[in-house]
Amino acid sequence: MRSWSELKICAQNGHLPERNLLVGFDFDGTLAPFTLKPHQAQVPREIRKLLERLARQKEIRVAIISGRSLVDVENKVGIAGAIYCGNHGLEIKTKRGLWVHPQTATLLKDIKTLSEQLKKDIARFSGAELEDKRLSLSLHYRRVREKTDVKNLEALLQNRMLPYRKYLRIVHGKKLFDIRPRLNWDKGHALLHLINQLGVSWRACFIGDDTTDEEAFLTLGPKALSIRVGPAKTSHAQFLIHNRGYVKRFLELLVQRYEKNK
Repeated sequence: MRSWSELKICAQNGHLPERNLLVGFDFDGTLAPFTLKPHQAQVPREIRKLLERLARQKEIRVAIISGRSLVDVENKVGIAGAIYCGNHGLEIKTKRGLWVHPQTATLLKDIKTLSEQLKKDIARFSGAELEDKRLSLSLHYRRVREKTDVKNLEALLQNRMLPYRKYLRIVHGKKLFDIRPRLNWDKGHALLHLINQLGVSWRACFIGDDTTDEEAFLTLGPKALSIRVGPAKTSHAQFLIHNRGYVKRFLELLVQRYEKNK
């Protein structure tokens, strides 16, 4: 992985296209800091202003690609002209309208049933929170204090998942377990789907910080500029920036570069 200084040179010296750049951002841990209660997460004012400026550029498309539901992430960001992708890219909202991965339709009943079961199961775990996003679930344990409780919570989830293993899978994230459809689809596929809509002249860039973002980096490979946020011993991303402060600095570089092209 290359460093921030190398990414800065890449952005300043013309390695990014003059036009037609699709920039994808994860939400939690990338645009917004983590909070103990997921619903409290917010995009800092200075980041929001930079995103708004970037989204106004005709030769740029800004996409927010989150594990949150589409409605949730759109409400959290609320920037006009942005593309919103929820449930790890299983649902995408653009100017063309709403797209939902067609293979999710047959799984909705199972996901709802599992959600109802887990809500009852986790009631005895103080601090555990289940987020039902209709197309997927997130079991948060950010506020579960005891390590033994986290282990027991995971064991409970693994056991409850047994009847659904053929259709659903568990992905470990930061202080959560994501329960997602067992489909060959991730945030990287969502970006490639958008590139196909925009046209072959467009190039993608994606920035993220978690396990599901690593899936995207692997899917995208050399087809996109990929940036990992936060410390990592290994990553499929091309560049590593050490914290969210560098996300702001990268946004500033993008705004400076593409506002000049007006």
